[in-house]
Amino acid sequence: MAMIYPKRFKNCAVCNYWGGNRQVDTFGQDVTVDSSTSSGKCLLQGGPWKGLNRQAIMGCDKWQAWGVLK
Repeated sequence: MAMIYPKRFKNCAVCNYWGGNRQVDTFGQDVTVDSSTSSGKCLLQGGPWKGLNRQAIMGCDKWQAWGVLK
């Protein structure tokens, strides 16, 4: 089941450093992933999860909003 996360959510799906498959809506406000358990690698160099698979729902204190969000 697809999950939609608003840009204010501080989870991996909305993070600039998450390498998972996701789409942004036409207004740049929401991010859609296939499910909350969709995973992708953390791409933050020097971050606590660097190179590890993280589920879309997860988060960390290094979160930064995905650059395509407005």
